[in-house]
Amino acid sequence: RKECAEFAPHFVKALLDEDFRVRHAGSQALLELGDLAAPYVEDLAKALKDEDWYVRCNAVQAMGKVGLAAKPFLSDVATCLGDKMPEVRRQAKEVLTKLRALHAEPVEPKETAE
Repeated sequence: RKECAEFAPHFVKALLDEDFRVRHAGSQALLELGDLAAPYVEDLAKALKDEDWYVRCNAVQAMGKVGLAAKPFLSDVATCLGDKMPEVRRQAKEVLTKLRALHAEPVEPKETAE
């Protein structure tokens, strides 16, 4: 993992690609980095809103791996509890349970403009 961390900026750049397969690969790579992806938590938070559910699911899981670095974005993760895909909702619930234990405060989903 540590050897791959130097490529993290490329993984983040992949999150912005128009091809969902490239975004998926980037999100998967950041997930695999675990806590080494902490400097990119803001980018992961943006990926929670990706149109592709695989990307959203990987981003949610990655948020769980970065631990307390995700604290400013807990409400973004909580918003995923309302995702249309059951796997994203399930992962969001697991991650929030883990992060709430670390954070020890209630977290509410962000309001979304529709």
